[in-house]
Amino acid sequence: MELNMVNKQLDVNDDEVIRINGLKVWTPEEKSWWRRKVIKPQGLILNGVSGCIKEGEFAALIGPSGAGKTTFLVSLAGKCTLPSDGSVTVNGRNVKQGAVEIVPQFEVFMDSLSVKEHLIFMTEMKLGNYKKPHNNVILNTLIRDLKLKSHLNTPIKGLSGGERRLLSLASSLLSNPQILICDEPTTGLDSYNALLVIGVLKKLSLTGKVVICSVHQPSWDLFKEFSSILLMAEGKLLFHGTHEQCRRLFESINLRCPMNYNPAEFYIRALSNGRGYIEKILEMSPNGFSECRETSEITDKGSIKMTQRHWCKQVELLLWRSSISLKRDIRNQLLQLFLSVIPRCIVWPITLVFIATLAVELPNHVVTALEFTAALIGAGFASVAYGLGMSAVFISSGVMGDVMPCADLPLFLMSGAFLRITSIPLWLYPLKYISHFYYAMDAISNLYWRQIYYIDCPSNSTTLCIKDGPSVLLENGYSANFIFEDCLGLMFITILWSLLAYWGLKREEKKGYAY
Repeated sequence: MELNMVNKQLDVNDDEVIRINGLKVWTPEEKSWWRRKVIKPQGLILNGVSGCIKEGEFAALIGPSGAGKTTFLVSLAGKCTLPSDGSVTVNGRNVKQGAVEIVPQFEVFMDSLSVKEHLIFMTEMKLGNYKKPHNNVILNTLIRDLKLKSHLNTPIKGLSGGERRLLSLASSLLSNPQILICDEPTTGLDSYNALLVIGVLKKLSLTGKVVICSVHQPSWDLFKEFSSILLMAEGKLLFHGTHEQCRRLFESINLRCPMNYNPAEFYIRALSNGRGYIEKILEMSPNGFSECRETSEITDKGSIKMTQRHWCKQVELLLWRSSISLKRDIRNQLLQLFLSVIPRCIVWPITLVFIATLAVELPNHVVTALEFTAALIGAGFASVAYGLGMSAVFISSGVMGDVMPCADLPLFLMSGAFLRITSIPLWLYPLKYISHFYYAMDAISNLYWRQIYYIDCPSNSTTLCIKDGPSVLLENGYSANFIFEDCLGLMFITILWSLLAYWGLKREEKKGYAY
């Protein structure tokens, strides 16, 4: 079964599929949270982009760096979360309701899974039970047509760059989208694999699909495979048409591509070297675009309706995938555990307590040492959560490096290591409830001093004599019900900073730079 058999219901014609009307996208203004002073002004990324793309187009999106190509592609896919104006429609509908798939520049795979396991997982998530005849036909057709059959049992980490790109493409094609958007699909590939991927994408466009690829200075062998060119600069769509139309446009402004020179590189270099050429092309823009014909009816041609799996099923599938990965990559997982979490939270506390107990005579020596270790391990997990939370909340390491010492000092003062907690001003007192230093010091102090029943006081002392351990704790402001309070407190801090870390990551996700 050939690739176009899956799309046999598509009829290639000149009907408009995508219409872009006055699309503007910008980054919001950022203000400091304390003075409300503007620290980053609003930045325009796309500036009034308009045009249309027809069925069967295999379009190359090119332009200088910073032209807005990725934002344009994300907007065409309906996945841009930045502030925007204008509209993008697919067959007359809002793009968010259309059958659009985007193939990212960098694939995210679980490398220990095999090709077959990854595709089964993606089929289950997108279409439903992969054993159903219809879903199984789609899956097997993609495997055959994308030349993945011989690699079904190969771990993903054993695939070449081109094979990984084809696997990513197969994942996107499961829903048989009408429009496929690829962000630099040939990046990092050698010439053979690049031509292989471009050849597959060209075959898809011949079935009536719209395939749009951003390409960074493609070779002439790749560039000539595209049926049309989208040329961008300074957030504007300067040209959309065929190779011949683009050549004539540049010649009309006295820019002729030399013989045996790559046209794509010539166009990009010309637009990068001077704004004058951009202005001249904009003046001629009415002649630089393919004609658009209004779509008379709304149709969904050939796309497969994706199944929204219940969250319980999603969790089950994720656990299934993780269990396979963990089983096959147990050595690396354990190595990561031993090199990161365990040293910070377990090995270092044990080492510290071992050295300290050799130098200090403890009551109930072994039991107290074990209790100290348990308290420090709990504090270690809370400290790791604190560090992760800080790193996610602040967007740059420079800002985090400036803020963390200012946060660490008052939290550390709450431990009572330098000042008695009872002597700290009342307005600072609530900070102890969010200080992992306090809970750790409170637990260790209680574990030691509650076992001291008598303190000998010198007869000639002029200061207040404290005669037992509980009095020492009271004098220094430590809690009486320490086991409950400290366990609950460390758990609270761990959860609090973990939630803040999660919020920080979600905030970055919503900025619109990822898809």
